[in-house]
Order: sequence, then C-alpha cells, then structure tokens
Amino acid sequence: GTADFTVTLDNDVEGGFSVDFGVDVDSVASLTAESGDVYVASSGTLSFAGTAGEAQTATVTIDDDSSVETSETYELVLSSVSVASTHDVTIGGAGAGTITDNDETIATISGDASVVEGASAGYTIALTQPVEVDGQVLTVAYEAQDGTADVASDLLETESALSDSIDFAAGDTSGAISYKTNPDAYVEGVEDFKVVLSGAGIDNPTSDPLLTDINSRINLSSTAAEVQTTTTIDDVGTATINLSSGTATVRESLVSGDMLLTFNIVLDRHVMSAGEVSVDYATEPYGSNPATAGSDYETTSGTAIFTNADPTKPIPDMADPFPSAEITVQVKNDQ
Repeated sequence: GTADFTVTLDNDVEGGFSVDFGVDVDSVASLTAESGDVYVASSGTLSFAGTAGEAQTATVTIDDDSSVETSETYELVLSSVSVASTHDVTIGGAGAGTITDNDETIATISGDASVVEGASAGYTIALTQPVEVDGQVLTVAYEAQDGTADVASDLLETESALSDSIDFAAGDTSGAISYKTNPDAYVEGVEDFKVVLSGAGIDNPTSDPLLTDINSRINLSSTAAEVQTTTTIDDVGTATINLSSGTATVRESLVSGDMLLTFNIVLDRHVMSAGEVSVDYATEPYGSNPATAGSDYETTSGTAIFTNADPTKPIPDMADPFPSAEITVQVKNDQ
C-alpha cells in the first residue's frame, strides 16, 4: 500500500521553490521500521508555485511483506530547498508514519502415515508465515494421543516427549519432531496414534498489548487434518509355536502299569490378539520302528488354546512366562 503525507506552505514565496523529501528510520531510537524491509524507501521532489496555503503530496510506498510483526514507525523528512527568489524557506518538523501489520500465520502439522514397529515416525510443524518480533520466541505445543495404540507403552520418549512444545526463532517457518516406536516382544495387529497441535503463541506474562496483538494473529489451522496427523504402527513380528521338549522316552521295564508322557506347547512371544490363539495337535507313529496306536499308546488329539493372549486382559509384563499349554499322552505297558 501507500502512505500519503501533505506538505503545506504557510506564506507566499515569490517565484516558487522546490523541496526534496525522503524516509528516515535511523535518526532516533524510537523509529522501529527497517529500510528495505517494511517499506520501499521513497524519495522525490515537491514543487511549489509559492502561494500561501498551497499543499503538495509526498507518497511513501509500503512493502506488503508476509511476516507477522508489531506496528513499526518511520518519519518523512524534508531537505534541500531550492528557491528562485531571495526569500528564505524554512523546513518544519518531520511527518510521523506508522505501519500497522495485518499479516497472520497458521500452524499446521504433517508427518509419516505409517511406520514399521521399531522405526521412528517423523513430523513437520510449519507456519504459513514467519513471525519476526525482536527478542521473542514463538512456541507451538503438541501432544501424542492414544488411538488403538497406547502411546505410553508403544512410543519411546528418546527423541521427543509425548507432550511438549517446539520453538520458532524469528523468521523460522518449520520445525521437526519424531517418535521412536517401541520394538516390544508382543505380536500385535496394526495400531495407530495421533499427534495433535494444542496451541501456538508468544509467551506474554505481562499482557503486553503489542504481544497480545501479535498472538491474536497466530492461530492453529481450522482444518482438522492440518492440526492432527494419524500414524499407524505395523507390527512385523511373528510368534512361533514350539514343543518345549521335542522327545520323551520311557522304558516299560522300569514301571508297572500305563504311563503318561507330558509335553508343553509354548509360544515364544506374547500375542495380543482379538481372539484366542490356538494350535491343533495329534499323536502319530514315527520313526523307523514306529509305535502302534492302541496297543503301544492311546491316540491323543485336541486343540491347545492360549488364553492369556486376550488383549482385554492387562498386557503381560515382559518378564512373565510366555504362554504355554500342557498335553499328556498315555503309554501302555504291555509287559
């Protein structure tokens, strides 16, 4: 935009005269605008015919930048009078100008939509426009929130805290945070969590009116997808079902009557499943001299169910024994 200053002649000047004008931001400490930053330095020459009450207009062109700033001041000064007659022309005081900033900035967040468990999920917190206030730091608050994942156990705070803020120095427009996902020993389905922006502004404990105005122009996006982002954690782990002992031996001559052999079926990881984890089992002849079902042993079959895989129950401690099921096989003593 532009700012117009009216320069008025108070008395007649025979033959007329001209006077130069320009912008000053440096002569006194109270001037806060910066040359080439908040305005286009304007200068020129005003020509007067010399009639009392005559007015001329000096125009200053304002630089419409995009930074969020406080109001800034400058002066229009007159100099170098050129008069055709012998009359003296005295220059009066400078004209005061104020640039009222009308820019605003919006905070947004974006990041990884999906990561493999154990990897880090990265996020960018961005401002649509820089904020430039000397000596002040803009902070944007964020928080990791539960989805189907429990952020307290599924995220590690080695890179970013679950709830914190990020600082933006003057002129900055982006910052980064990240969360390391926990490579735990549980076998889980795909889980998700959210990272949400909760506030943005400059700390203003004394209610400084200038900072109050600045904070009114620092906002979170009104679009939900721009103030929160959802990340899924893909658990690529698997659980293996094993027999705790692959072989068991008995000697008929050492016992009287039938005997029982015991086998334990063991999961090597805790499985957090929406349903039961089960495995079918059955006895069968084996080896080069196989036993005979019915005469040497009783045929056994069934389904082993691991009930502590139920995710509605408390998550098992990592030190807890892995899930197991016990089965027995009756061996006949035909001595």
